[in-house]
Amino acid sequence: MRNTASTSEFFRSPQNTAGGITEIILPNSRSSSLYLPSLAFLSSQADGRWLTWLAPQGLNRAALQNYGFDLSKTRFIYPKNQDHCFWLIWEALVEGNSHTVVGSPGRLSEHQLNKLENAARVGGCNGLLLRDREQH
Repeated sequence: MRNTASTSEFFRSPQNTAGGITEIILPNSRSSSLYLPSLAFLSSQADGRWLTWLAPQGLNRAALQNYGFDLSKTRFIYPKNQDHCFWLIWEALVEGNSHTVVGSPGRLSEHQLNKLENAARVGGCNGLLLRDREQH
């Protein structure tokens, strides 16, 4: 796991953070129970900004509500492919209208990670990148 912000920084109030990127490498594509409770918590943050989630494939509204998601504060975006996902994450981070941007852009280069780090700082928000161990 690449973590450029400590866990306590990631989950504290978004208003008090300078922004950063956390990358979580999951054992497989069926590992959603590892991160859904944390995302549900983040969806309930009341600072007037979104939890933006790119391509939450295979999860329906009822399943998310069962985890406690506040869907009125969660914005879903569906990218065309992983390259498109990267640029949508970058754009959502730099805009700053989300406290957290979650996406699965696949394995990224250091240059790409640095671009996202800079965008997160500019937008004052957190980025959470999820990928499977097998994902390239």
